[in-house]
Amino acid sequence: MYYPDVPALDPEDIELLCNEYVAHNKHLDPHIADRLGVKRGLRNPDGTGVLAGITNVSSVIGYEKLPEGTIRPISGRLVYRGIDIDTLAAEADKNDRFMFEEVVWLLLFGALPTQEQYARFCKLIDEHRELPKGFADDMIMNSPSPNIMNKMARSVLSMYSYDEHADDLSLPNILTQSINLIAELPTMMVNAYQLKRRVYDHESMYFHYPIAGQSTAEHILSSYRADQKFTHEEARLLDLCLLVHADHGGGNNSTFTTHVVSSSGTDTYSAVAASLSSLKGPRHGGANLMVMQMMQNIRENLHDQEDDEELEAPLGPLGRLTSRFGKKRLQRAKERAGRAYYRQYEAGKPSDASQAGPRAAVYKGEMGSSHRRSSRMQQKGSGVSGRVKMPEAKAPFFTRAPFIVTCATVLCLGLGATFLYGPAQQLYQDIRERDRLAAEYEAVTERNAAIEASVDALSTEAGIEDAARTQLGWVHEGEHAVSVSGLDEKDEASEFRGNIVSEDITAPDTWYSDLLDPLFGVE
Repeated sequence: MYYPDVPALDPEDIELLCNEYVAHNKHLDPHIADRLGVKRGLRNPDGTGVLAGITNVSSVIGYEKLPEGTIRPISGRLVYRGIDIDTLAAEADKNDRFMFEEVVWLLLFGALPTQEQYARFCKLIDEHRELPKGFADDMIMNSPSPNIMNKMARSVLSMYSYDEHADDLSLPNILTQSINLIAELPTMMVNAYQLKRRVYDHESMYFHYPIAGQSTAEHILSSYRADQKFTHEEARLLDLCLLVHADHGGGNNSTFTTHVVSSSGTDTYSAVAASLSSLKGPRHGGANLMVMQMMQNIRENLHDQEDDEELEAPLGPLGRLTSRFGKKRLQRAKERAGRAYYRQYEAGKPSDASQAGPRAAVYKGEMGSSHRRSSRMQQKGSGVSGRVKMPEAKAPFFTRAPFIVTCATVLCLGLGATFLYGPAQQLYQDIRERDRLAAEYEAVTERNAAIEASVDALSTEAGIEDAARTQLGWVHEGEHAVSVSGLDEKDEASEFRGNIVSEDITAPDTWYSDLLDPLFGVE
């Protein structure tokens, strides 16, 4: 790494890191995708092409497969190199220490570091937090950006110009580049934020030098704060956040991007810059910014942030689903409360609102948590056990519970009928076909029984004689054949058909068939 003002990595450290990487990072079986049913992206079975979507570094588990082939959601799990993140967080909490650097080692090399490895690794990170000389002036100060992620991506890509071995893809050089980026990225992030404060937020900007011996979380907080002060609890919380966001599996959008880009043989800085560009998106890392904007909106639009009723108002039932309707209802409620206050305290006489106490504040729609606490204390001291209860105004009909329940029920029934008709039709048709096949089987059974009886009869002398008389017209010697008409004798053999035609057999009628057959299209 060509940083004249930054000490180079010790060759012994590089050798140690390379040995650890080789020892704990085996090549993936090229046929593992076929066994797991995972699409290989553009990578061919012979190892050529682009590897994407498969990793042995971390796993995000959000469901389990049931024996019948369906999936069931479960409480999410994040596993780093076979170790559950809950285990790592518990270890950090038990010993009150920072874990991010250990997790970085774990993700890179496949196993937790020894005490000696951990100490040397932290020293490496600590020695390379400072950016190259002139980098902040040339690459950060001269090109402000309203988005920190965009600025970080450009800063990482600019690092290519400061590295005389930028295109060296040997393992020692890639590890060297990676260690430096891990150490420098927090500094880039804080500097980008400070420049945003100055240019876009019109606030003061502070560029602090890194303090030796700090963890990554402590370094971020000390660089971010004007006075460089922070509490141990703040640093621990930030360390936990870094721990949770360290890696999210091969299918993760930014990790996926890194796999795709790096497999083309590009340099480390281009690959990391591409992953940062992916991370910026509002459906990935940028989702955190959307959450912050939501929280800021809540703070700006609530009169009392400690008032639970006001906080829940925009998220309540149907009539308060939108902030517009919620604000209107809140305003109407305050107007009604104001009229009640006037009738109670000001009608016919002047009155000072401050003299009315917390109950008046309720009527005026100004009662927050502090008022409620004061009211409870006053009531407890004076022995007052109840409050004046004002009649509640009726909500509009379309917001009342019976109407909402009725609409929801009708909607559910309609959706249920729409989506379930197809499966129900198929099930009913299968039932009727089963009944038809049973009737056909019964007819075939009766036919076979009749044939067997006829065969048995023909096997006797009497049967043979009867068949000769009736079918062939034969008689014994000395007898005369006489044909008699007009007698209605039943020919039992005629009851049985030579063949049973399947299409002629219909399902037997049932108590429900007249109603359901037309409904489900059974002819």
